[in-house]
Amino acid sequence: MRTTMQPLTIAVPLAVLFAAALPAQLFLAGTSQRTVANSYTRGMAGFDAGELLQKFDADQLRGFGIEAAFPGVQTVRGVVLQARDFGFSVPDGSFTLSLYTEDPQRPDFPELSSPLVSLPDLIANGFPLGVTTVVFPNPVAVPIGRDLFVGVRVNAMTSQFGGTRLNVLFGNAGASNHELPGGGLPTSPPEQASHRLFRDVVTDAITYQSSGQYMIDLLTSAPSGFPSALTNQANYALSTIVPGCTTMLSGLHPDAASPPRQAGRADEVGFVYTDPLLAQGNPVLFVASFGTFGPIVPLDQLVPGSIGGLCLPTTDLFPLGIVALGAGNSAFLMQTIDPAVRPALHGQAWVQQAIGYDLVTGVLRGSQCGRQRF
Repeated sequence: MRTTMQPLTIAVPLAVLFAAALPAQLFLAGTSQRTVANSYTRGMAGFDAGELLQKFDADQLRGFGIEAAFPGVQTVRGVVLQARDFGFSVPDGSFTLSLYTEDPQRPDFPELSSPLVSLPDLIANGFPLGVTTVVFPNPVAVPIGRDLFVGVRVNAMTSQFGGTRLNVLFGNAGASNHELPGGGLPTSPPEQASHRLFRDVVTDAITYQSSGQYMIDLLTSAPSGFPSALTNQANYALSTIVPGCTTMLSGLHPDAASPPRQAGRADEVGFVYTDPLLAQGNPVLFVASFGTFGPIVPLDQLVPGSIGGLCLPTTDLFPLGIVALGAGNSAFLMQTIDPAVRPALHGQAWVQQAIGYDLVTGVLRGSQCGRQRF
């Protein structure tokens, strides 16, 4: 692979909207910063009440919200989502937001009996673009190594085109701007092929829906960081602009191997880092490791006062490069893949992370780690 280092200078409307909705010193994990959704949906709810769930897979994302005050866990302080009330709901368009951890008796499914937090009677913000910010009254501790699920329970409605709905990005082929992943995202079984689920609130039956993700992101006190994929997919234009898209679809599953899953694709890969509390011009170190995550080492243990944690194996990580934080307090680093390497990528994976360094205070500011599967 060949490295390209550049500051991030492209303004992305959705990232701006999300950033404008954030409380001071809380940042997006990054799953939806460079993403354009397809439509609003109620999943399988129809006219009835139901819960739409988003899975944050522990095999793909690790080390978000690592804080010295909460050792041994990942810390979530809120959620940002795109939701809109289209009216005709009974009794109203409010929703309940819940966080669940993975059921140890049923991997890839939420443990419904003991939510980490549940907040009723929330109201979707209709403008701009339905961006709704929910800050938890207390930090929520998420176990390391177990999936996290964000659930949005919507009320019943009396109109086919009404009710509270979530923005969704589809990962299956379609005429519109569907975001198509590579071979690293399986086509089956359902729990491995998608990040969105639906719960029947009468029977508690949970069903994985077709490939896709809801426009839901986590709020933490650590900088944003997420893998990206730069594609040539003309009907998803945002993914064709450097540094590509930071989605749970091709962002985590780039179509970079040869032969590709989608004809004609030859994705390049990168990582995007954003930290509004770090001044522009400060250096950001990008690191990687092949395989999977390592034990999380809080950066505060290395440099007191730091935020975030090192989540790559210390014996196998290697530097990719250093980039100065640029416009929008963001930086990215791209990897250009040699065509001769692409046939060997099938079934491989690597983990990336970025760590900012404050030249004034001397502290480190680390993002979460993201694992791309080819």
